[in-house]
Amino acid sequence: MAILHILKLAALAFVNRLFRSQTVSTTGKDPKGFNIYEYEGTPSVTPGYFIVRFRHVLNGEVRTKHRQRMTDQEWKATRERLEQSREEAGVFDTAALPALSVNSHDGH
Repeated sequence: MAILHILKLAALAFVNRLFRSQTVSTTGKDPKGFNIYEYEGTPSVTPGYFIVRFRHVLNGEVRTKHRQRMTDQEWKATRERLEQSREEAGVFDTAALPALSVNSHDGH
């Protein structure tokens, strides 16, 4: 019975990753060079949560890469802030975005 439950959770995680992944990315430029900040949210197997991956690329080199588990509300607020910064011409405020902990544990 436990094996069937594990297989069901694995199948659900695969379907979520394949069909329900929500990617939000935005590009900002600062005095140091060309920066790309990417946030990718994937629904977790646990209802009400997203696994959010963050990546910071500076001049083509990945500087930071980590992930964190967020609630639906936190992910929605992050997406809205990213979309708002994308709409504002040339304005990208990284201080307004949530700081993702590098050593966070997402429970999986």
